[in-house]
Amino acid sequence: MLDTLFFIPLRIMAERIKAEERSLRMWNNAEIYHENNSITRRDAIESLDAFAPLFNWKSNEKILEVGCADGSITKILATYFPKNINSLTACDNDEKGLKYASEHNKNEKITFKFMDIEEDLSSDVKGKFDHVFSLCTFHWIRKQQKAFQNIYDLLTTEGECFLTLFAYTQMYHFYVILKHSEKWRDWLQDMTTFLSPYYNISSPDNLIEEMLKKIGFKHVQIQTKQKTYSYQKREFREIMRAVNPFKIPNEKIEHFIDDLFEVARGMALINEDGTLLVTYNLLIIYCQK
Repeated sequence: MLDTLFFIPLRIMAERIKAEERSLRMWNNAEIYHENNSITRRDAIESLDAFAPLFNWKSNEKILEVGCADGSITKILATYFPKNINSLTACDNDEKGLKYASEHNKNEKITFKFMDIEEDLSSDVKGKFDHVFSLCTFHWIRKQQKAFQNIYDLLTTEGECFLTLFAYTQMYHFYVILKHSEKWRDWLQDMTTFLSPYYNISSPDNLIEEMLKKIGFKHVQIQTKQKTYSYQKREFREIMRAVNPFKIPNEKIEHFIDDLFEVARGMALINEDGTLLVTYNLLIIYCQK
C-alpha cells in the first residue's frame, strides 16, 4: 500500500522532471557528500538528544524520513527509535542519493523510496505514519506550505513531526557577493532558488509557527539555535563540490570554490590556522497532529 505514496501521476510528471534536474545539480556526488557532511550529522545528533524526551512511542510504528540524501542521517535516526517499530521509509527526490543510501544502509526495516514532498500525495497513504522526521532538508524546499500540509496529511492522529532547517547561514552571503561579480553572475542568476525561504525574514520561527497552527498542528515548539561550524579548507572544498546547486561547468568549479573561499576571507571568517568559521541559525521544530 505504501508504494502508492511514490506513484507520480502523469499530470505532475513535468514537475518531477524539474525536481530531478534540480536535485542532480544539488547532489553531484553522494560519496563525497557522505564523507564531508559532518555538520549535518552533528546537528542531527544534538537536536535529537535535546528533543527525544518529547517523542511519544507505541509499538509497531511506521516512520517516514523526508530528505534522506545519502542515508547517513537515516542511520542516526534509527538509533533513537524503539526496537519494535514496524518500518522506516526514507525518502528523497534524488535518485543518485537514494541509490547510494540503499546500497550502504542495509536494514530489513528500512526502505529507501523516491518522493517529492512538494507534490500531491496519494490519498491511500494519508494518516499512515506515526512519526515524520526531516533533518536539514526543509531549507531546500520552495513550497513550504504544501510540504508542511503533506506532512500533516501523512501523519496519524496524534502523530508527531520533528524537523530541522537552516533559516540563515553566512554561506548564503558568499553566493550573494559572487552574484554581483562579472565573473560569476551569469551562473548565479537563479541563486535565490537555493537559499532558505527564511533567509531574509527577521522572525522565521513566528512565521512557521503561525503556518503550522493554521494547517492544524498542535503543541508546536520551535527553537532557534545560533551555531558555528569550523570547516577545514579541504572539507569546505569537498562539500561545495558535492552540493553545488548551480550550473557551473566542471572545468570552472574549482575556480568558483576558490572565489568562495576568498569571499570568506574578505568577511574575516578565515582563522589563522586556515579553517573557515561559519555562523548559522538552525530552526528546530516539533509539532503534533
